[in-house]
Amino acid sequence: MSHARKQIRIAVKSLLSDSPVNWQRVFDSRLSPQRDVLPYLNFYVESEVAQPQTIHPGFIQSRVMSLVINGRTRIVDGEEIENALDTMAEEIEQKITFDSINALLGGKLKSIYLDSSASSFVEDERERKFAEIALSWQVIVVTQEGIPETLI
Repeated sequence: MSHARKQIRIAVKSLLSDSPVNWQRVFDSRLSPQRDVLPYLNFYVESEVAQPQTIHPGFIQSRVMSLVINGRTRIVDGEEIENALDTMAEEIEQKITFDSINALLGGKLKSIYLDSSASSFVEDERERKFAEIALSWQVIVVTQEGIPETLI
């Protein structure tokens, strides 16, 4: 088994890579790809806070992770970019649900919910324009102290 964060990333990649309509590739990394593969998604666990749930040694801990999913697409003149970003966000939200993640984690997910979203526009060194959407999710799982790979 792998660390709880990695198990969540594996589940997310599986869901986002399954027959995507609004992106070509999915990258399990906070770094953007160096080659042109637009549109694409990249995702990562940005942070994690662990809180003890019991007071005895070998305590049970709740792990709250901030999962970020970014989508990037090129802006084509005349394209309704807000609609393109909303369509991308809609597909992500349809794929990343409690039931879908929980099934891949063997019923061990405690909670997942969309926390925030933001969009931005970027221009690269070659003056190409891009639109980005960032969706931030809160993911909660429970592990035992010293056994971060075993979800309970």
